[in-house]
Amino acid sequence: MRTSGRLYLLFCLSVSVQAGIIETENGSFRVRFSSTSAIPASIESGAGETRRLWLAGPASLTLRNEATGAAGDAGQLGLTAKGVWRETAGGLAWDVMFQGQGPRVGHEVRIELPVLAPNLEVFIPGDDGVLKLSERPDHRPAAYAMYAWRKGTRHVLPLVSVLDPAAGTALTIALPADANIPHFQIEWRGARTLVLALGHRGMGGGKLSPLRVLFYTHAADYRAALRAYADAFPAHFRPGVPRGPYEGAFYYHHIQAHPDFAEMARQGVRYIWTSFWFTHLGEYLPPESEWHPYTYAKWWKLGEVMSDAKIRAFARSMHEHGVGVYAYFNVTEYGGAGGKGGDAAEAQRQLREQFADALFHDENGKPVPTWEGSMAMNPSRRYSLWPHLEEQVRRHIERLPEIDGFVIDRLDWASRLDYAHDDGFTMVGARPAANMAMCVGEAVRAVCRMAHAAGKRVYVNQFYRIEVLRDVDGYCHENDYLPGLGYLSPYRPAAAWHLQTDYIKDPAAFESHLKKRLHWALFPQMIARDFPISQQKPNPRAAALLEAYAPLFDPLRGCSQVLVPHPVKVSGDNDANLFEAADGSYVIPVTSRTRFLATQARESVTVKLRLPEPRRLSSAEVRMPGSAPSSARIRSAGDTAEISFDGHGAASVLVVKARQGRSQRTRGM
Repeated sequence: MRTSGRLYLLFCLSVSVQAGIIETENGSFRVRFSSTSAIPASIESGAGETRRLWLAGPASLTLRNEATGAAGDAGQLGLTAKGVWRETAGGLAWDVMFQGQGPRVGHEVRIELPVLAPNLEVFIPGDDGVLKLSERPDHRPAAYAMYAWRKGTRHVLPLVSVLDPAAGTALTIALPADANIPHFQIEWRGARTLVLALGHRGMGGGKLSPLRVLFYTHAADYRAALRAYADAFPAHFRPGVPRGPYEGAFYYHHIQAHPDFAEMARQGVRYIWTSFWFTHLGEYLPPESEWHPYTYAKWWKLGEVMSDAKIRAFARSMHEHGVGVYAYFNVTEYGGAGGKGGDAAEAQRQLREQFADALFHDENGKPVPTWEGSMAMNPSRRYSLWPHLEEQVRRHIERLPEIDGFVIDRLDWASRLDYAHDDGFTMVGARPAANMAMCVGEAVRAVCRMAHAAGKRVYVNQFYRIEVLRDVDGYCHENDYLPGLGYLSPYRPAAAWHLQTDYIKDPAAFESHLKKRLHWALFPQMIARDFPISQQKPNPRAAALLEAYAPLFDPLRGCSQVLVPHPVKVSGDNDANLFEAADGSYVIPVTSRTRFLATQARESVTVKLRLPEPRRLSSAEVRMPGSAPSSARIRSAGDTAEISFDGHGAASVLVVKARQGRSQRTRGM
């Protein structure tokens, strides 16, 4: 049974079909399935000489009741499982609907797919990246989206790709970016069977419990996997409004003082995330036009009142020097110390009288304190904090027209479960809960809707998952983990604090991380020579490094990563990545794995590009720290262009111009 055209609609309505075949419109991807739950019996990509059979044996779908520990197929656990396959954007979707009349409890769904072999590779979007199965035949990486600061504990997209480098093809299995994913864990064993475990999914009580698993086939490169997923969920990857001028390096501080403008310019600072004008967390702009801010009695203890007029004047001054202004915002915390007295009495009163129903509870049933005695909150529109947040956004837009938008703090709470509320789906054993990713994502989208209507942008901080990133415009992250942030930001601007290395005690490690940032276009936070920026201590040596690298970061402003398979290769002990600018030019950061700015050794480098119409490349300019831009040499043949230049040391950036004509936009290919 081929499920396309009219038969496709008939099949979608008939979930009782015992067996069938579905394929994409172009016939490049086919799945045969059997049983009521439509478990795949064969997964096949390509045709003729490129034909690839992925399943080396039978796949399976089993369940485990988290309350009783009982495990088996759906029937053995008193459930029904009805499946259907559908063609979806760029691939195929396997939908399974679970239902049962017994007590509603959390279940773990376990899908086993024998799609691995020792000669293959696996791509996990997070700290692991691409792993060779010959070197890692057994592995259990971090669970998807878990709250984590430590290296090796982050998995930031709900997908896994199996890469076959010899055949040049790959299979990606993913969960939708807009689904409720309370828990997702992958693992494999013996370089043979890939296991997907999805926990805390409520089943029973006569209610339906849906599961959708997506399958894509593409070239054997992580870029192709990201491209397939980003194309399927563009609102989670692309900016909600067009890219603008105020992106690049940033700093985070109050507005009563700032670093020297000349020093900011040397480091390429393009925006400030302004904080601490709030009275306390949650009251980011009080109803009065003049008030006592957090900084009046806390931290810096400046003893200065705040006002709309001061904020507006500060924003105008920053704009005169090419620096944008983003206001602090937060949808997941309320309360704490602040105001004229520097105490929490007023915030606690408001929390108790107005917002108690929105308090987040941990697994022990306790409210969760956060920063300065504030409390973690559930921002869903079903609870009392929601209208307050909307009013806060409205005040900023109406009273502070000069600001460029918002940075929403603390989306790490989206990686937790809230046991004080029930989202109607998430259950841990017999306990209902709310997956905070859904609640936080709902609030973020509301802020974006209001901000975008006013022409303002929204950046976000501290996130480890894709569900909360719908409609946002960029990232200003407190943790500078790579390559995970690079996998989340191919089309959006990204910047971050410096937390992975001690830039005061270990300048070599700091420079190494700057090169990694350059590779992924993750812009720095300013470190001043003398001015004590919040969370970044001053340091002349680190400031000098940032000034040296700033001209290399600058061409990456406004760029997007080119997500076509294997587009760039570089000679020597170097790494390279490929980005495209709005004018169609290409930007290529080239970074050495062994050399630093203090190293005198230099080498000639050749970069190979695989592009449509490489002969349209007209000129190439190379930028290096401490040197004026110079020309590079271009040679084109077939679908390849070679760009060569001399004097490469620690890092270089190529800017490659293209002749005007028919668009060669690789981002939309």
